[in-house]
Amino acid sequence: MRSSPSLEGSFLYELKPHGTVKIICQRWSEVVQPSRGSATALWDQVGPGEWVSDAYLDTNSNRPVTAMCEHHPDEDQSGSDTTTASQ
Repeated sequence: MRSSPSLEGSFLYELKPHGTVKIICQRWSEVVQPSRGSATALWDQVGPGEWVSDAYLDTNSNRPVTAMCEHHPDEDQSGSDTTTASQ
């Protein structure tokens, strides 16, 4: 978990494997290449100031699955999609 949609964002904590999170909104940003799976530039906001690369979530899609973030990331609480952390 990062403080912004970038690998430069402060590391906050690690998601539990196979745990579930609610995706508030999504944003295109820095490309992430996980050790397994496909690279993606899609990032998911899962809480105020909490971002995770979509590469680490199992959303069953390589495309956005909920609304794109339109406001400051900490202000947008409109999403509703729940997904599972991979690995």
